[in-house]
Amino acid sequence: MKVAYQKTNNGYIYELAFPEAALPFLKFTSGSEFALDILINDNDSNGRKQGLTFSSVGNEPHGSSFTWKTVRLY
Repeated sequence: MKVAYQKTNNGYIYELAFPEAALPFLKFTSGSEFALDILINDNDSNGRKQGLTFSSVGNEPHGSSFTWKTVRLY
């Protein structure tokens, strides 16, 4: 997986690129859908302070897949 980010005036823009081999059951065709959540931790070696996720406050995505968002490929 390749990750890139860019700082903006309002925060950050994150880009993620997955090789097809990492998602063998996904059809990489227009209209394909899959569930996704991301957890970005704020950890500067002194323990996690907070995390950023699509899930609601207080939920971690690994334990609450019902909160994941649907992604559609175009």
